[in-house]
Amino acid sequence: MEARRIVIYLQDEDRFYREGLMDFLTHFFNQRGIFTQFTHDVGGKNIGLSFIAHRAAASHGSVLTTLRRLGPVFILQNAPGARAAASTLLRTLPLAELQRRLLDVIPHCRLTSLAPPPDAEESHAPLTLREIETLRYLARGLNNAAVARCLRISEKTVSSHKRNIMAKLSIGRRPDFNYWLLKQRDFFH
Repeated sequence: MEARRIVIYLQDEDRFYREGLMDFLTHFFNQRGIFTQFTHDVGGKNIGLSFIAHRAAASHGSVLTTLRRLGPVFILQNAPGARAAASTLLRTLPLAELQRRLLDVIPHCRLTSLAPPPDAEESHAPLTLREIETLRYLARGLNNAAVARCLRISEKTVSSHKRNIMAKLSIGRRPDFNYWLLKQRDFFH
């Protein structure tokens, strides 16, 4: 099965809520074999799903219009308003309900393939979900020990995933792999 990704636009002034939502969405989509990439830039991206704070949506109507053309949009709100639309997502929504709503919109989201670097030879095997998760943390600059803690696996397993990723991407040396990660940094954030 080919690895797929979804680009998620996420704009919210509450840093703690935003980071928690990012972790939840990453886990939710990774369970379904979909790699997540987050952005706060509307231009030039294949955005498949958007989350935007109510205040930002109200003050940036043109951004909201653009996002709605690209895929499903959820408006983040602290409390139910007088005219809460179907796209409104209360911050207090139970995770089970959020999961149900996400399952409803997945068919309407734009998904793209997660391709190896353009200069890599043809790969014989796609990256596994765990390899993609490992790659995501490595691209954030975490070392093997930190990645192991995040994924609750041993450092040896992280090294093994790293070795497998390099083989599948036809990258022979660790410095070349690190350089490739730096070039792909925006893709993995």
